[in-house]
Parts: sequence; structure tokens; C-alpha cells
Amino acid sequence: MNHFFTTLLLFFLSIGLNAQNNSLSRSAQQANNDYFSIPRETLYLHLDKSTYVNGEEVWFKGYAYDRQNNLPSFGSTNFNVQLFNQEGKELYNGLFFGSRGNFRGNIKIDSTWNNGNYYMRVSTNWMNNFIEDESYTKKIEIIKEPNPEEVLTEKLRYDFQLLPEGGYLVSDTDNSVGFKLINSRGYGVHFENGYVFDDKGNKIISFGSNKFGMGKFNIRPRLDKKYKAIVELNNGEKIQIPFPQTYDKGIAIRVDNMATDHTLVEFNTNTRTLEDLASDHYYLLVKQNHLSKKIPLHFLPNEVKRRISLKKDVFYPGINTLTVFKEKTPIAERLLFNSFDKTVEDISASSKKTIKDSLLINIKVPTKKGVRYDLSISVLPEGTKSYNPNDNIYSAMVLRPYLKGFIENEIYYFTDIDRKKRYDLDLLLITQGWSKYSWNTIFNNKPNMLYEFNQGYILKGKIQGKNKDDIYKLYMHPTTYQKGNFIDVDNTNSFELPNFFPEKGEEIKLSGVTSDDIFVEPRLYLQILLDQHKKPLNDIVISQQNNIESKNINKNIKIPKGFIADNVEVLDEVLLKAKSKEESENTSKVPILKYIKNNSKKITPRMARDFPVILDYIKSVGSFFIRDQRPATSDVVIYSRAPSSINFPTQVPVFVDNVELRGDKSMLTVLRTNEVDRIYIDKISYGLGARGGAGASIRIYTRKVPLGSKIDIDENSVGYTMEKGFEPVKEFYNPGYSNYLDLGFIDYGLIHWQPWVDFNKDGLGTFKIKNTNLENITLFIEGMGSDGSLISKIQTIHLN
Repeated sequence: MNHFFTTLLLFFLSIGLNAQNNSLSRSAQQANNDYFSIPRETLYLHLDKSTYVNGEEVWFKGYAYDRQNNLPSFGSTNFNVQLFNQEGKELYNGLFFGSRGNFRGNIKIDSTWNNGNYYMRVSTNWMNNFIEDESYTKKIEIIKEPNPEEVLTEKLRYDFQLLPEGGYLVSDTDNSVGFKLINSRGYGVHFENGYVFDDKGNKIISFGSNKFGMGKFNIRPRLDKKYKAIVELNNGEKIQIPFPQTYDKGIAIRVDNMATDHTLVEFNTNTRTLEDLASDHYYLLVKQNHLSKKIPLHFLPNEVKRRISLKKDVFYPGINTLTVFKEKTPIAERLLFNSFDKTVEDISASSKKTIKDSLLINIKVPTKKGVRYDLSISVLPEGTKSYNPNDNIYSAMVLRPYLKGFIENEIYYFTDIDRKKRYDLDLLLITQGWSKYSWNTIFNNKPNMLYEFNQGYILKGKIQGKNKDDIYKLYMHPTTYQKGNFIDVDNTNSFELPNFFPEKGEEIKLSGVTSDDIFVEPRLYLQILLDQHKKPLNDIVISQQNNIESKNINKNIKIPKGFIADNVEVLDEVLLKAKSKEESENTSKVPILKYIKNNSKKITPRMARDFPVILDYIKSVGSFFIRDQRPATSDVVIYSRAPSSINFPTQVPVFVDNVELRGDKSMLTVLRTNEVDRIYIDKISYGLGARGGAGASIRIYTRKVPLGSKIDIDENSVGYTMEKGFEPVKEFYNPGYSNYLDLGFIDYGLIHWQPWVDFNKDGLGTFKIKNTNLENITLFIEGMGSDGSLISKIQTIHLN
């Protein structure tokens, strides 16, 4: 206990010393802005369950959040997922492809993994830029056989801590003191009878805790007295600790954050500090990430108590750090939660109808203009014992990034929020300790960006063989995650593709292209590179999460023999689809409206030879006046020759794959005609709406595969099987439980995992699940909106 407060005092003193020695030129606001100038990614994993049986798979959906902009993070596409046992040994390591702030995948439970706790960690290469550990870790449990009822052989020990609000006690003034009682297994311990005695044995304060063993009381300590606290446990055992050191000078803070429209902050001091208050500059800094607000503190002569009321809009949504500064030295600090307004409550689920052995499930989300919702849903029997996560997407994105250490049952504070839970969250912020981001670090460390956002691999290579000098570029055939594209070759026959997205085990194909656009088979030397750095799993994370056991899981688990049928063979999904001649000929990268397709010009090999680039063909049509300003400005402008536009020439809009080329249209001078599938010359302003006065438009649709002028490119390519790459993503399959009405399935089985839902314009999405003939099912829904809004909901559906 004394060690804790000695550490706390040294923490504040070292901040002031280092800040004054090393950062005289920077204010706290400037230092904070510099430290958080590089955006940080926060991650969350939604799992289908938290308890697994041998033969099942861990299905997961990951979400990435940009804390600087409060939006989905588009920075990283590479997400490293690892699985560790409770000794910290890595058992699995996979790289998963993500886009638009999400990724998904699955991990097969290995038959060699024993009963016990395991830890899934997800991280990005970008996170290595920061001193703090920004990775995300989640505990799961794997059971292979019934676990015997746990027998405690070691007597529980208890740790009772007194934690002054703001960091330290100031004598002869009002102080708020938080407290918490935990046992040696990490649980908070509820108690009703706690007391504070002075050194003469007088009982001066009585207090009790909430269910997590936390609470607070007020005291006005005297410098000439000593105090102790005694807690009586429900079993009659007593715990006694001395009070932390009381200081003769300083400012104690008390915060009342329970009102809905304002927050009261009280600053209390004593007469010995009055001289300092008159001569030194004090202020309150409210901050979150790179944002901060400075609020001056002015104490009147002989004023030892100062109370200010701050409107809620002074604070940022979510966790705020409130720090009292004396000049550039922080002297007290407090964390505070302000309502997070980006939450989606208006979401519902229902069962639509039964189709053979399946059920259709409807999900309804709000219809907000310009906002897309990305959800993942785990469907489990009502009353399941297998879904007991410690967090949800709210707590992972809004709470966890700002606090040090493990938070017991953090999901509690962000489920069915009411006044009591808001009060309990405030107690947590008092007793959890100071902020994850220390001022000592902020003042004395500037961001040093050593690691990039990982976006795919780097493909490097060199052309070899007799025809190497004839090849001036390569064509990469379409892959799982990439469209076909050309790769430039330099004068040493070398090439590099920086954003390469291979799937592990897939075959990639490369064709050489000669100067006269003949496709030839190249001989290549290839390297697949990835600039990725991983940190070992923090031992503190293991020890903290190992101690926190789920109170909802029955340790005497009874999994019936044959829980998953041995004779069920899971086959890879095969989709057979016959293509009509018309579909086979449609090689455009994007869909084409029927009217445009019927009135467009299909590019033929003869056209590709006669007009090497598409601008040559546009010039040949004769309907346009083209002003080619190269080489002066490298710009190309196209005007219509229609009579109505002679006196007032209007630029002709040009669309490539339905995207308008705004401004510079010089790409038309390098877009080769053999890369175009169709071109539509619009003379009636079709599809331009109010812009139809332009009189014409040009719509170009590029091909998935360039048109070979002489030889089929598939026959002139070389293939490589990827040993490195992103983990293949499988569609969910049910592992084949032997009996859906058995108690083992009801307790630990999984009905369905839906990692995404497509919503129509009315906000309605539908997906199909297996009909297990259960009366009730529960949906565990997590997700994020494109505007940064967060979704977390549990809903039970009655199926009658």
C-alpha cells in the first residue's frame, strides 16, 4: 500500500522535474498535441463464443477504429491474429486481410490443445510506433473433457487499497478517497462494513462497497493525526491498512459527474497553500487523444475551496482526462466519462419464416443518409453458457484504450446503461489508477514514425530468360483480392508491386507483354516481402486475465460423448454456375446498364491495333473537338461539336467504369484500347440528369483482362502457388452437432455465425440459419457504422 503511493508521488514529481528540464518551450497542450499527432488504431474482436469444444472453430470478426477521427480505420489492411496458451506460448499465427475497417476469419481448434484458457491477440504493424501497447487481447476457454469441480487448495488473500481522487491527500481540507477490495484471484469483493479510525481509536467514518468491492468516502485529514481503515468481510475476517501519506500543501479535487447536463468540479486546499495560489499559474486541462481544452483556475484571496460547473459539451465523448497543472507540472489527475453519443440503439431482430430446415432472420437498422452499417451476429440457444466475453465493442473502443490494467467485467458498464451503472463506472475511473498515457511520457517523447500502415505484401522480381529484353511490362491476372493490373518493368528487367494481396495457397498468374502488345510466357524470379514487426504477449496481460475467471461458467461441464458427430465430413463449398454466351463475352470490370450496353461499341482486336490508346479512337469519332495541351500542361480537354455548343463550348464529361474524370483527363492518353471492353458515346445526355445540357458524354468500361491481339494470354502466363499470404476466409459451416435438443448443445453449442449482413435502402437485412427446433434463440450483435457509430445488442427471439 505504501509502495503504491510512493510510486504515485514519484510519478507526479518526475513529471514536473522532467517537464521543467526538457520541455520548457512547450505547453502541456502542445506536448499532448505532438504526442497524439499520429492517429492510433483501436481494435476489437467479436467472437462467436468464448467457450469452445474440441472439433469446433473460433469464428471471429474484427473492427478497426481511428481514434483521431472517430471513424472506422482504413489505415491497415493487414491484421495479425495470434493465439497463445496460458503460459504465453504462441500456438497460432495468421495474417488476415481487412478493408474499410473490418476483417474476418476463423481458427480451427487443434486436437492437441489441452483444456484451459487461451488468449487471442490482434495487432497491426502501425501499433509498433507507440510506447503503449495498443494491441487487443481476448480470453477464450477450450474444453476437451469434463472439468472437475474446482477445489481451492490455497486460502484466498485480500488486497484493500485507498485511492485519493486526484492522486494524493491534502491536509486540513476536504478530500474524496476511492477504495477497492479484491481477492488474490482478481475478483472485486463486496463488503458492507468498513471504518476509518484516528490514532486515538475514534471511529470517524463508516463505508461500504458496490458488488465489485469499490466505493468512495469523504475525509478531512489533519496533518498531526494518523488514520487507518478496517474492513470486515462477510466471513468475519478483518483487513486493516494505514492511510496513505497526507501532504501539507496541494490541491485536492472532487468531481460530481452524475447530472445529465453539467459536471461539478471542486478544488480544495488549505491556508498553507494560499501563498502558492497567489503567485503560481494554475489551470485545468481536459484532454482526449490529440484534443485538449485549457480552463484557467483563479483562486480569490484567502479562498480555500473553489467550485466550477462545466457543461457537458466542454468534454469530449467518452473518456476524458482532467489534469490540474501548476505551470507545466501536473499536480492532480482524474478520469471522467462523458456520454458517448455515437451509439445505435434503434436496431431490432426478428424471425421471418421457415424454409425447409432453415429459418430466415431479419435485422433492422436505422436509415441514416450516407451511413452504412457493418455487423456481425452470433446466434446461440437461449441461456447459453458459452458466450461470456469480458467486453463488447463499446467498452473496447471507448473505455479500454485509456485505462491501465485489466478491467473486471467491463461489459457491465456498457450494457443496459442506467444511473447506477454510470455511478459504478465513475468509481472504476477513480480506483483503476491514473491514465494509460502518463504526462512524463507525453512531455519527453515525440512521435517517431518507424512503421508504416501495412497494406498487403511487396512483390519484387526480375525477368530472366531469352525473351527478357522483349518484355516491357507484366500483366498480373486477377486474384482473390485484386483486379488484373499491369506492372512496369525497369531497364534492369526488375519490377516491384508494393500493394500485393495474395491469399495463402492460391495460384497467381503473370504474363509478359512485348512492345507490340503480344502476351508471352515470362521466366521470373520472385520475392514476397512483408515489413512486419510483432511484440511478445505481455506477461501482465496473461496474469491478469488468468486470475479473472468467468463467474457464469459451470466448472463441472458435462459434454456428452459424440457432442459433434464423428461421421460428419465438412466439404469445401463448391458453387457451380453455367454462363451463357452473353455473360462470357461481358468482360467489363463493372456492371453495365442494359441501355448503355446495347448502344455501346464493343472493342475488337482490329480496333485495338488501329487505335493504340483510347483517345485515338475518340478523336476518330468526329463528334468532339479535343484540345491536347501537352506537353505544356499535360492536360486534355474534350468539347462537343454539337451546334448548340459552338458559341458556348462545354466540356464533355468522361466516365471510366462509372467514375467521372474530373479536371485532368490525361489518363486517356495512356489508357490502351486493348484494356477497354466497351465505349459509349452519349449524344442525348443519357443518365446526366440536370447536367444534360452538356449535350454529350463519354462512358468507358475497362476489361477484367486485356484484349490479346495475337495470342491468348492464359496460354502465355506462368503460375506461382503462394506459400505466404493472407489466411483463406471460409464461409461459416455448422460443425455437425449430434443432437440439437441435448443439454450439452443448449449450453455450449453454436447455431449460426453471420459475419456480415447486406441491408437494403430501408435498412432491412436478412440471413438464413439452421432450424434447430429450439423454442428460443439469442442473437449477440456487434458492429460499427461508417460514421463511427457503435452497435452492441443482445436480443432473444421467441420462435414458438
